[in-house]
Amino acid sequence: DGIFYLSIMFNEIIYDNTNLIINSNNFQFFTKLTNGTFPDYERIIPKSLNYNITLPKDRFIESLNIITSVSNEVKLIFTKTSIIFESLSQENSEAKTVLEHNIGLEDLTIAIDSRHILDFLNVVDSNEFTLGLNEQNLPFVLKYNNLKTIIMPIVL
Repeated sequence: DGIFYLSIMFNEIIYDNTNLIINSNNFQFFTKLTNGTFPDYERIIPKSLNYNITLPKDRFIESLNIITSVSNEVKLIFTKTSIIFESLSQENSEAKTVLEHNIGLEDLTIAIDSRHILDFLNVVDSNEFTLGLNEQNLPFVLKYNNLKTIIMPIVL
């Protein structure tokens, strides 16, 4: 229960010290192999979360997309009643938008690479998702049902 098995016939498996390529009739899978010791991922996974905020997926994506027209690096400012999205662009361009939503927490700011959040939200097939966080520069969690992802913020 809860385990998915997939059986595929591979035509070709190619690998060396840095890459792995798997070819079949229907797909090609390519990945870069990690050199050295894999990082201690358990250190970055939050053991508990101070805030769990349920957010509207479509409006969140729309707000992110407005900012990503200028920069993929986005500052999110959480207030009691909204999330303010601002570009972190170092150029002369600037973008800002507000998502009105009952957040219910004191002012908290995190900076992100929007591509990581958009990758997660593109697989969510619901109107809502949960963002769990603790403090400004600590990893935060995006959740939908049994799907979770940990995102490292950009240090401000």
